[in-house]
Amino acid sequence: MDKAKLQITTKFRILLDPNVRYRIFAFYGGRGGGKTQCLARCVLARINASNKPLRVLNLRELQNSIEESTYQVYIDAIRQSGLEPNYDIYSDKIVCRANGSEIIFKGIRGSGGKKTGQQIKSYEGFDIGWIDEAQSLSKEQLDILLPTIRKAGSQLWFSFNRLEELDPVWVITSSGDDDVYLCKVNWNDNPFFTEALNAERLRCKKNDPENYDHIWEGEPKAEPDDFLLINKRIILKAQERKIESQQEYMYAPRILGVDPARYGNDMAVWYLRQGIYSKCLKVAPKTATPQLVDITIEFMNKYKVDMCFIDRGGEGGSVCDFVKQAGYKNICEIGFNDGSSNKRYANIRAEMYCKTRDWLDSKGVIEDDYELRQELANIKVLPKEIIQLEPKTEVKKRIGRSPGKADALALTFAREVKAKTVLENWQIRHGYNNIRRATGGLNKGVVM
Repeated sequence: MDKAKLQITTKFRILLDPNVRYRIFAFYGGRGGGKTQCLARCVLARINASNKPLRVLNLRELQNSIEESTYQVYIDAIRQSGLEPNYDIYSDKIVCRANGSEIIFKGIRGSGGKKTGQQIKSYEGFDIGWIDEAQSLSKEQLDILLPTIRKAGSQLWFSFNRLEELDPVWVITSSGDDDVYLCKVNWNDNPFFTEALNAERLRCKKNDPENYDHIWEGEPKAEPDDFLLINKRIILKAQERKIESQQEYMYAPRILGVDPARYGNDMAVWYLRQGIYSKCLKVAPKTATPQLVDITIEFMNKYKVDMCFIDRGGEGGSVCDFVKQAGYKNICEIGFNDGSSNKRYANIRAEMYCKTRDWLDSKGVIEDDYELRQELANIKVLPKEIIQLEPKTEVKKRIGRSPGKADALALTFAREVKAKTVLENWQIRHGYNNIRRATGGLNKGVVM
């Protein structure tokens, strides 16, 4: 049997690698990623390539009838791939004629919602257990399921769209254990994503922005607005705005925000803002200090930056020192926990993010960047008399990474930078450093 007939997208092909030794595979994401279809095709591909019978257990939390299972998804995949001669399709299972492999379908809760979790314990000897819509499983149900598929070399597959921050299946699969493979799959990972689905996605983004990231981007449901600093609707409007002309921002100061990261999983980010305009210039993983310095100086020169603010944490202090030693005075290190001159804020981090929110809510324009939107939408306020944000470590736990893009953008609001006059802008654009008033001439020089 030829597995090449089955259309399997890139992110799922790890399931076809016989050398992979993960026990648990978890694929999560929003609507349109093709998770269910691709996993069914992966089961068929594994069966087609096997010279011995495989037993596959397909589970859903609630299954009142076979129609509520993945049964029809398999039938469609078999027909679309021209594999009908290789399979016998029964009313409750599918059997491969060539090697005797069988695919069966069960609900963890049976007809009418009857609890059958204890019954699942009896399902031994399966090679693959696939739990679809696993976000609805309880911890108790998972405690029963995990030891059920215990045959040597067996695998557990989970597919789900997150509901809450601490969904039991998310807690288990995001633990970082060596035997767990976790992969996010969204609409933009699906090469077969249709124009009709995209129209539905864009309609949701426009009409239901609070739920868009949950439905389409695989994020947990939004927290109540009371806890969030920046409403998601504000962020989406800033992403949708268009700048008609450079005249709208050309006389504003150019400010560079740098959130450095040397090693580990955090990314170094360089963000440019000029008035209502902003742009993420670069995201770099595992960048040593000399490279952080070189990239910062490169952008300061290229964009003729008026001021650069860099996070003091990690390598930031060292980078700032080296840039200053190279002759650049227009750089300042910022400690996120430093006190604010405004008594409304617990620290400068809270002040920077509040100014970012106000800028986004007025005329600020940001790129249509999912990661930036996710980071900005996950900044929470603590219930204090003054404005204080929850620790960045909590944001990192929630989204799985440090909010580097949001931090770099917020850094552009660290201090007030004086706007340039029309004359100063003309000098900069034409490469002049100053006006020699004594002679009335112009002294042309290099603009940093």
